[in-house]
Amino acid sequence: MEYKFELHCHTSESSPCGHATAAETVRAYSKLGYAGIVITDHMVIGQPEDKWEEYCLNHRRGYEAAKKTGDECGLTVLYGWETTVLPCGGNDFLTYGLDTDWLLSHPEINRMSLRKVLETYRAAGAFITHAHPLREADYIDHIALLPRLTDAAEMNANRTDAENDRAARFFAEYSVPTVCGSDNHHACGTGQKRLFAMMFPENPGTVEDLIRLMREGRYNMQMPEEAPRC
Repeated sequence: MEYKFELHCHTSESSPCGHATAAETVRAYSKLGYAGIVITDHMVIGQPEDKWEEYCLNHRRGYEAAKKTGDECGLTVLYGWETTVLPCGGNDFLTYGLDTDWLLSHPEINRMSLRKVLETYRAAGAFITHAHPLREADYIDHIALLPRLTDAAEMNANRTDAENDRAARFFAEYSVPTVCGSDNHHACGTGQKRLFAMMFPENPGTVEDLIRLMREGRYNMQMPEEAPRC
């Protein structure tokens, strides 16, 4: 038996670009037979210093709402975030294994460079996935690739096969493995063309379990051509 997991999705409660609420997102994944999801709402480093605590606490709102609905319908909901460090907008890193208490006790990261943030995360035991590494868009000034500071590269359902293939080849040169995620902002709305899934041999009930399975390479990737209907 394999357990289907989503490692990259957003909620309208905590991501300004989210189009679906946490409850809608959880119910959609539950209906599709997923065992669990990780809520990875955007965490933008470079906030006004006097707003850091408020920002970190507000960031949990999507996860907390998703966890409540997940508990009701039997779907595992884990907490992570998608890090962007200003002014490097568009270069994003999925972060697993840290929590709000860690953020609140390390306000200094809000003043760090991208490289220093990733170094600090990893020193604290986090697992870092480079999200949609070779994404091209008008709002991205440049692409920053940091394979020596990431644990995995993401094959992303919202990107083209060509972008994903180029990313996989690049990171393979550094022996960085690939994982996959949907970057879902719409639950099962028309804006989500595909849903990718990580398939695990056991149900990762905690973030620690999830990281262990990824570090051990104990997963398969399910990457269909289009999203299933809800």
